Amino acid sequence: METTQVLTDIYSSNFEPFEQSEPLIKDISLRLAYDNNISEDRLSESTTNDHIHKTPEHLLPPPTSYLKGNFKLLQSWEGRVLSIDEHKHEFTAIVTDKTDPSADDEEITLSIDEIPPDDLPLLVPSATFYWSIGYADYPGRPRSRESRIRLRRLPKWTQTELTRMEDRGERFADFFASHCEFETTTR
Repeated sequence: METTQVLTDIYSSNFEPFEQSEPLIKDISLRLAYDNNISEDRLSESTTNDHIHKTPEHLLPPPTSYLKGNFKLLQSWEGRVLSIDEHKHEFTAIVTDKTDPSADDEEITLSIDEIPPDDLPLLVPSATFYWSIGYADYPGRPRSRESRIRLRRLPKWTQTELTRMEDRGERFADFFASHCEFETTTR
């Protein structure tokens, strides 16, 4: 592509994503035009097509792509936090084997470092979490064994919802109290 065209594209672009850097980019394009003996008038003449707004490819951020890979699950558990020991930086939990439902529940102790930083505020006694161990395969990387812990996120109950549930519970209690009579029999 001819230098004049590149500079024209830079000079005439909208730069919506780069609004703060627009004066700097236009200054640079003018400097490059001067260095290449291209007059500002020539740049201005070739920027009269206002309907064409093209951001040069070298100024666009690279497209984000997610790592496409596979996670081969070897073992998974559902757990409930029993206690947290900040001094030892660990927590105790009861886990239920989801891979082998016939296995007994186990009490375990894990390091708090195993919890992702975004989940740390959710780590409280009685919190439910999911723990998975497996192989992670990503293109261009060697296979690795990963341990992933994710805490359950549930929306917090609002006061309106709590009041509505209490009212409903009282109506059920009244209904059963008035419609069910328990006879005590003595023998």
